[in-house]
Amino acid sequence: MENNQYGQYGNPMQQGYGQPQGPAPQNGAYQQQPPYNGQQGYYAPPANGAYYGQPVYGAQLMDPGEKYASNAKLFGILSLFVLPIVFCILGLVNYSNYQKMGDGSHQSDANVGRVCSIISIILQGLGILFTIIYIALIGSFVFMY
Repeated sequence: MENNQYGQYGNPMQQGYGQPQGPAPQNGAYQQQPPYNGQQGYYAPPANGAYYGQPVYGAQLMDPGEKYASNAKLFGILSLFVLPIVFCILGLVNYSNYQKMGDGSHQSDANVGRVCSIISIILQGLGILFTIIYIALIGSFVFMY
């Protein structure tokens, strides 16, 4: 085996680069690489004994309705400022889902979303009403002159 500046795998410019040089193993059997520092395999189990997907002992599980309560709050507040028709509907739908699935621990968040969504609907209705009145008044003044 030739020992040069490229190590045991040879010159990258030569044919067969990347293949170990030397005699081939007998009967086509290659040997298993020894484990690193006595460890078996690549992945060691976690120290607490839990694997992915398993809850850790003592971990608090999330209330199934908590996400609906926080979404109702988020969409309700957004409906006051951006795209009121879309976000007020999403806020009320998430509030309804919370009422079905929640245990009552996040009732205040869900109520904030509901109230903001209702306020958004009222403001939007008033805006539409004032727009109709404005167009009617402007239209009547146009035809007067």
